Amino acid sequence: EFRWCKGSALNSCLCPLAMVSLVWRVGALGVATAALWFGFNRPGLKRSVPSGVPVVDFGALSGPNRPQAVAELAAAAREFGVVRLVNHGADVVAARKSGSHYFKLPLDLKGCPACSRRNASIGFQRGYIPFAAESGLANVFEAKEGFCYGFEWPSTAEPEHPYQAPNVWPPEEALSLLGPRWREDLMGFFNATVAMSLAAVGALAEALGERALELPGLCDGGDTISQLRMFHYLPQTEKCDKKCMGSSPHTDWHFVTIISRDAASTLEHFDRKAGEWVSVQSQPDELLLLIGDWLSAYSDSTFHAPTHRVLSPTQESSLSFVLFFYPSIGARLPKDRGSVTKWSEEVNSVDSSMFELAWGDYVVKKWAQVISNR
Repeated sequence: EFRWCKGSALNSCLCPLAMVSLVWRVGALGVATAALWFGFNRPGLKRSVPSGVPVVDFGALSGPNRPQAVAELAAAAREFGVVRLVNHGADVVAARKSGSHYFKLPLDLKGCPACSRRNASIGFQRGYIPFAAESGLANVFEAKEGFCYGFEWPSTAEPEHPYQAPNVWPPEEALSLLGPRWREDLMGFFNATVAMSLAAVGALAEALGERALELPGLCDGGDTISQLRMFHYLPQTEKCDKKCMGSSPHTDWHFVTIISRDAASTLEHFDRKAGEWVSVQSQPDELLLLIGDWLSAYSDSTFHAPTHRVLSPTQESSLSFVLFFYPSIGARLPKDRGSVTKWSEEVNSVDSSMFELAWGDYVVKKWAQVISNR
């Protein structure tokens, strides 16, 4: 059992309210200023309220009701940047069962020297992610362990990018305990969510019209560097000397994120209109889709990349599957799509180099920062 911090309640270890001002200049829209108050919940501070995140029938994108489904997905991406997906076709039950079995393994079978491959200088990670080994913000303790995998890059193929690498699977002894379908179930979920991401980007490109004709092509090969992370969030058992949570406030950097989660931990997004954190509630068989910075910038902020965070569970542990779906290695944002004039140190978010670098270089920079924060 992991023990972290030094007290009995998550609320006792988190910081007071801190105001964050994000100033954006996006294309011809000029300068927009947003002030966000981020409450790291503690006694006396109001916890989040449930949000009305829209539900979209994802399967309808492949049928006669596609125009309506595209319109609903685009409306949710504009207003919230978070969407609940039903009728999506991914085998959530099998993936979550396999993920749960993995984190029940003894530490010597999931955290052995050969169970993980990590290069902090380029932000590379495959296999087991040790407890509290990374954080989006240097001043936040993220109480979780994880497992990172992705495209099965052939060991004999020459990579174009450092993230095109073979997966690191548990040793044979662990695999014998996990069962014969364990890898198959995990890779099936990766492949299914990648296919969903491609379909979502295609639908959102359709909603944008002529200015997004090239967008689906900017996905080409992105699956080979995309990654799926299983996160095992641990409940707090001791008091924390710094800000502590499952995942620090951040926006996602890429195209879209697809998430399967349970109700033991709390996913929150910052509601721009209400000016407060609101919890994202979903059903066990649903998946969540979040818009990333790159897609938001490409759309001239038509689509919203929501600031979000995960509060640690208070009793039992929590399991999430998170697919980060990336653009092509060489993808660049169009010159006319805007630039960032300021971003806050209180949110792991976009910085101006996203508009200057090819995606493959930008994502290395961002993951190296996350690993170096620990």
